[in-house]
This record gives sequence, C-alpha cells and structure tokens, in this order.
Amino acid sequence: MNKKILFLLLFLTPAVFPQLGDFLLKTSGNQLYMQVYGETVDPFAPFDAKNSIQKVKKLTKPVVTDKKLTVNANPVDFKIFKSSVKGLVSFTVYYSGKKESYLIHLKFENENSFKNLLSFTGTLFQEVKIKNGPTGVTYRKGSYAYDLTGTGTKAPGDVSVLIDSRPGKNEAFIGIIADPASYVSCVDFNYPKIEVDLKAMSEQKIFEYYNNMASELYELVVVAQEYYKKPKAQNGGGNSFEGFVIPDNMKETQNCIFGIDAVSVGEIILTATTKLDIIGQDGKTPLKVRFVTRPDDMQPEVVN
Repeated sequence: MNKKILFLLLFLTPAVFPQLGDFLLKTSGNQLYMQVYGETVDPFAPFDAKNSIQKVKKLTKPVVTDKKLTVNANPVDFKIFKSSVKGLVSFTVYYSGKKESYLIHLKFENENSFKNLLSFTGTLFQEVKIKNGPTGVTYRKGSYAYDLTGTGTKAPGDVSVLIDSRPGKNEAFIGIIADPASYVSCVDFNYPKIEVDLKAMSEQKIFEYYNNMASELYELVVVAQEYYKKPKAQNGGGNSFEGFVIPDNMKETQNCIFGIDAVSVGEIILTATTKLDIIGQDGKTPLKVRFVTRPDDMQPEVVN
C-alpha cells in the first residue's frame, strides 16, 4: 500500500470523525497500542501496570472480577476487567493468571468506530482463511512485540484478530495467539466457533506481501550496484559484484531476511525471505522473492 495512503488511513481518520480519537488501535515500531481518551496504552500490559488500560482515568467505572474458566479442558484463573469508552465501544479484558493479558473482547456502539477498526486490521493484519465458521466472521493475524509479564523486555509474537460483523454484532476479539482453538474452547469468551487454515492466504494478500518484500529488497539492490561501480581502492567491487557482502544493518527488516543466491562479475542474485508465518505458492515453504541484479538494471522474480 502507498505509504501516503497508509498515513492518511491511520492518522487523518480521527480528524474526519473527531469522536474516534477517544478509541483507536495504532502501531508504533513493531508494537500494537490502543489510544483511549487521548492516552496511549499497551493492550497486552500486565494487569494494573503503569501503561495498562486500568490507568486511563476517563473510562467508565470498571467492573473487575476473578473467575476460574475452563480453557482447553484446563481450569485457568482469570481476572476480568470490564469498562467502556462512552458512546463508542465497551470492552472486556481477560487476564490469565490474573496478570497476563490473554484476550480483549470489543463491542462497538459506534458504526464509524467499527469501520475504523476494519480499515486498520484490514491493512496491517494478514487474512487467514476460515474453513468452517459463520458468515460475517473474518480472522486475521500478525506479529507484534509485547511484554506479557512486565519484565521490561518485549519480544515478537503472534497477535490474532477475529472480526464479527454479523447483523447486530460489530465485535472484535484481539488475542495473543495465532490459533483460535483456545478461545473457542471456552464458552465464557463468547467466541464464535470457527476453524482456520493458518497457512492459507488469498492470492491478493500474497501479491501484496510480494510487493512489500520486493520494495524492501530493492534498497539492497541499490547498495549492491553502488558497490559494483565503486573502485576497489574505495572498498568497492571495481566493476564487479564479486566480494559484495550484505551490510550488517541491512541483513534483515521487520518482515524479511536478505541473502545472496549467486554472484559473478556482472550479476548478483539477491533474495528476500519472509520472517512472518506466510507460506508461498507451493504451499510448503515461506514466501521468497529475488532480484537478478546487474550494474544498471534489475529483474524481480517470484521464487515461491
């Protein structure tokens, strides 16, 4: 997606609908956040941590209960936090072990706020095919960094979003797991029963990821061409790609790992392999693209 369009989508929408600024999902770096009454909170912060939802003073008076729920046939102690952003959305946050954010259930009162969520998740989360499930329910997943236990160190992990847009619903479930089985197994979560194929993606989504990966790999192509043209006395190739090494700060991005498939005097083949759980067209191995790079031109190719 064009970066300018994405910027407009994520940052100008609240200006069109001022009330939406009271509740939004947003990202910073590789972290997922919620904006609640102008405050930025971490939806996966431990219960009552300094940057958690509990610290937002303008929320409606919360209801907090402890309850033992059965998840995957195992009893789990939960702390359940319920509150709402007046006129927009009510939410229930389930903390497993009474501390770690497990699942957030959002129920939207405002149609524009719900549409904003659809735009956000549709842009930044990968669609996953549902094999069995009610019409109007969609499932997406992504990888974001979070710190469930409050150690101060955030690590990347799966985040899933189920959107329930059936008539009269306008709901969403955000959790820290890629497989919905754990949610479906607990009746108290009121999570629609679905089955998903975690490796399946629509052709359009694969195409979008190919484009993103190729865009990131292109920056490395330019560096390789500069190396070719730079004299050896200046640590270049002296009209050769041989000896080119991927700079340490360009070996990977948030989405890809880069590599060299082959190199000769006049040509180098650079590759990008996804770091995400995205399977390519062969249905077995990760998405991969490459650029056949020459001194003054390059040819992108789909490997898988």
